[in-house]
Amino acid sequence: MDSISKPFQCECCNEILPSIHLHIHHRVPRASGGSDAAHNLCALCPGCHDALHNAAHKLLNKKYNFSVVVDALALIYPNNLKAQRVCLELAINVRDAIIRSREEGNPADHLYPISTALLKTHKDHLILRCKELRLSQEEYLRLLILRDIKTRFSLNLDPLNESRLVKAIKSNRAKTLSKSSSRKT
Repeated sequence: MDSISKPFQCECCNEILPSIHLHIHHRVPRASGGSDAAHNLCALCPGCHDALHNAAHKLLNKKYNFSVVVDALALIYPNNLKAQRVCLELAINVRDAIIRSREEGNPADHLYPISTALLKTHKDHLILRCKELRLSQEEYLRLLILRDIKTRFSLNLDPLNESRLVKAIKSNRAKTLSKSSSRKT
């Protein structure tokens, strides 16, 4: 059996998957001084890894209280209290690392909140590019998506309209791109 298809068990939900789906997560994030030692690493499936990072960011958001996050994890992991507990503990570690990072004046981008499936070398390039452009990872990825959609659907947007679209996306207004494209047709 090759190393890609060798199975692993997710330490959160206990699912057994081929190792091609393996995500390694730091129990104590590197930004908080966590090491790459085996005792600080846990093997997660992509769903659990994304769930814990989403939970961490919800815990940071004032719109959500702690019980909303706990309830969401209960919906994600019905009848699996261990997965709910592990995911919440890991999410709290990530949340705390982000808070400490902000308090120390460091950008939280080095915590890789975006696209956990990227290789570390690609993440490093993403971070470098964001620093060059003075954009957050989220802003940079939104800009890339916007440019791709603009090209794919031949939208004729001048820079001012593009700027307005980026601002609209940032403020979470739904269907901004579809409204803009329907005006052009």
